[in-house]
Amino acid sequence: MSRDWATPTRADHVRELAKILRGYRVNKKLVDEFEWLHIGLGPTSKEECHAIVVSMSKAMIRRIRKVKEVEKSNQYVGGKMVPRSVISAVALKLVRTSITRFEFFPVELYMLLHELLGAGERLTSEKRRPRERRIVAYLIILIPDIGVRQLSRLVGVARPTIDRWLKDGEFQADLKYFRDLMSDPRWPEMMRNAIIFAAPEAENLLPDPD
Repeated sequence: MSRDWATPTRADHVRELAKILRGYRVNKKLVDEFEWLHIGLGPTSKEECHAIVVSMSKAMIRRIRKVKEVEKSNQYVGGKMVPRSVISAVALKLVRTSITRFEFFPVELYMLLHELLGAGERLTSEKRRPRERRIVAYLIILIPDIGVRQLSRLVGVARPTIDRWLKDGEFQADLKYFRDLMSDPRWPEMMRNAIIFAAPEAENLLPDPD
């Protein structure tokens, strides 16, 4: 790992972030590993680093979901929850580590970014199979010439159902929304990894990441 990670400013920031996480009672062992990794004192193997990124991503996913629940209910909980700003700072550190360490981001990190960015929340909870609808939308965006038969086989949804989605005005609005997100350079790879996680057989159909 580059010693640039251990410069005083970055190291101090990581230590302060770890201190905040401990204050919110995030698992101490996990926070210690997160801190050591990002100040250059922790594990050096790719496997160990991957395990830390995955574990911290999962921990932050649980907490951002709690934040969203409280936001929807308009309840005041004081200082009991990890703030969005802290979760975002953790995610940024994990992204930076993943860029330097891994060929592809861990799926769990994509899921954390997905939660933070609020993507897919346009698909209302009243709609059935929102996960499958989202993956169908991602496939259509990344593979424009994909057919209904292939979509049905990859996602496990009946062809008549997909036909109905394609004619649905809200689904078309969601497609436009996701296409607009493609201007963010993080999104094509996030969509790609979400598809591979949900429908592994689609990997060979996807365009190669740049």
